[in-house]
Amino acid sequence: MQSLQQRLLGPPMISVSDATPVDNDISSPCTPTAARELDGGDLRFAPVHRLVEMCVLSFEVDGELRESQAHFPMALFLVHQWWMPFSELGAHFVAQYKSAPKRCELCARGDNEHKSDIERCESTRYRTLLCHAVARWIRAFPMHFDANSQLCKLVERLQTAALQDGFPHLADLLDVSAV
Repeated sequence: MQSLQQRLLGPPMISVSDATPVDNDISSPCTPTAARELDGGDLRFAPVHRLVEMCVLSFEVDGELRESQAHFPMALFLVHQWWMPFSELGAHFVAQYKSAPKRCELCARGDNEHKSDIERCESTRYRTLLCHAVARWIRAFPMHFDANSQLCKLVERLQTAALQDGFPHLADLLDVSAV
């Protein structure tokens, strides 16, 4: 016999066991193509790192949401708590940020001069989009951060990583001190 929750919500969207951090393997990059694979598909079976990827790729470099995907990030930030804790979703954002250098061929070859050019460096572009996504989460749902010190620590780690990578403007977006 099905529980009331199963009858009302249907099958679980994602199990927590699917929520493994992204590996650093260059063969599975976070690209618009990877996100489009799920576009129009059944998101109930998408692994969490793909949902985070879709969320990140829903943003433009100026922090605005792409018109075609404007509702997805807000939905993810709101409903993820049905199947995983706030800190677990935050850990996926940190993991994706840290794996970003593997995404750019120029970075992989050691060409660091291109990093300031957001159009040339896929790594910088992806990190920028990711920081905008987390900043939107902070602004839209400050109560998630106010109630969870572990999540705040993860965002502070992300902020520190952005500073260490030479992106103070991205670190400024991730300020949770006022929450």
